[in-house]
Amino acid sequence: MKQEKLAVLGRLNAYQIAGLSIVMSTAAALGVLFTIRRWFSGRIGPRAQETASGVGGAGRATPEHFSEDLLLPGITHTGDQIRHEDSRAGRSPEGV
Repeated sequence: MKQEKLAVLGRLNAYQIAGLSIVMSTAAALGVLFTIRRWFSGRIGPRAQETASGVGGAGRATPEHFSEDLLLPGITHTGDQIRHEDSRAGRSPEGV
């Protein structure tokens, strides 16, 4: 059986081999895309529904990610620090 398959592939010309490789790579790429889409649709879908219904979203009490409340001294600044610096430098919130 293996020799027969090799014999069939050996009779193909260069254009047929190129066409077969394009068809096979396209099929593999579409398979990967559909798999990824199914994978992420299960993860993203319910969160989007929660936010739309008001369960999650802007009214949540705790941060969703650790970096949302992360303060690094000298790197991140709070709103009060920025307002104080702006008033000291003579800048206004309107940028005028």
